[in-house]
Amino acid sequence: MNDLQAYLDAMIAKAKSSKYLSTYNRWDAPQQILQTFITSGYSTIDDLYDQLKDMTTPTDSIKSICEFIPFTLFAHRYYRMPRLVDRRSVIHPLLAALNHPDDEAKYHVIWALGRVGNQCAVKPLIRLATTSDLEGVRHMAILALGGIATELTWDTLLAIIQNDQASEGDRLNAVTAMTSHLATHFWEMSTPRDKTILMALAQNETESITLRAAVIEALAFYEDPQVVNLLIEFLDHPIPTLRFWASYSLCELLGDIDISAALPKLDRIIKDEHQVIPQFWQLSREPLLAFEGIYYEKLAPDVVTDFYPSTFVISPEPEYSDVWAAYQQNTEKLLERKTDLKIDPVWFGQQLTTKWPETKLNVREPKPQSLSLDWLISMKDVPLSGGLHVDGYSVFVTGHDGDVLLFAKWYRSVIDTRYTLRIYPWAADGVIVTPALDKVYQ
Repeated sequence: MNDLQAYLDAMIAKAKSSKYLSTYNRWDAPQQILQTFITSGYSTIDDLYDQLKDMTTPTDSIKSICEFIPFTLFAHRYYRMPRLVDRRSVIHPLLAALNHPDDEAKYHVIWALGRVGNQCAVKPLIRLATTSDLEGVRHMAILALGGIATELTWDTLLAIIQNDQASEGDRLNAVTAMTSHLATHFWEMSTPRDKTILMALAQNETESITLRAAVIEALAFYEDPQVVNLLIEFLDHPIPTLRFWASYSLCELLGDIDISAALPKLDRIIKDEHQVIPQFWQLSREPLLAFEGIYYEKLAPDVVTDFYPSTFVISPEPEYSDVWAAYQQNTEKLLERKTDLKIDPVWFGQQLTTKWPETKLNVREPKPQSLSLDWLISMKDVPLSGGLHVDGYSVFVTGHDGDVLLFAKWYRSVIDTRYTLRIYPWAADGVIVTPALDKVYQ
């Protein structure tokens, strides 16, 4: 397909036929961009390519074209839309647009090159990433390399990461781009050498906290006992941000490699370390997925071979994504706990066994210091585990989403309605728990 009007008609028809697209209006923006092109007199994709090659094309038009082109590739792959843009034919107009005199136009072109992913763009992007005098161009080029997995790209990113003469922004963006490769092409690209480099950088006390944190995050892709041991060591590091990211990476490794040796340290963090990590939330909540997952593997070893459970927090206080907003509003930059909810573990255990008579109480071994009560409930398909934090107001629940929803609605019924309760998936947005709640995700 080459005709823009025919493609727009196909987009409109596809959006109407898809409940997901029509409900969330995911295609509104690209439809508006395409309609503007057509209204401006462009009729074919070749007309847009000509605009990319024209150095007098306004930056706003370059931006719109560069946003639209990757969308068409995505729509073809995931929604079976007709092929409007071919990765081979679009690469030369995009490369030509790198010569546009406006720097902002170049940013958009570089971004599009990374999204298109054609290997012909690798050397031009490396040249910009390593020689441009413009920091923004370098950063965008480095990030774009994260979308094109080649050995040359990988070696370039590693070289930038190791170069202590490069700017921190360059090195951080190289870690981000490398993480993109690890997420999609780990087995093709990763080597023992890059694991060794990343581990050494993480441990280098002369490097910035920000860079070390980014590297620790990248280590989450290495299912390696050496990496696990290093992450466990970082749970004792004096810098809270590094403990936070070590906790995150252990959560990501859960189910792929044995991380059970981390359990005592995760327990300690969950019990005591409530300081807020800037831009995120309390350190104590970050390890929760790994902590609950390790115990779930112990309590239901046969289940986790076919199913891996989700973990949630139910709380009257801000958790996860709500924490940073609450933290910023406090002029003293302290996270004030305002609730007076204090659940008696004995009373709560009685409520659980009344509702689910086969509930087993305090079954976790070793006994967690962060919980005043824990339980395992036999549900229809898989067990539901949970715990009452020693703070007395927050409850952790792990299991099948449908069972968690059932538990949350029951929990709402036994807690005084003066307390607004929200349920939060691990590291995500929460929803208010009501009797009419029909999903545990926002």
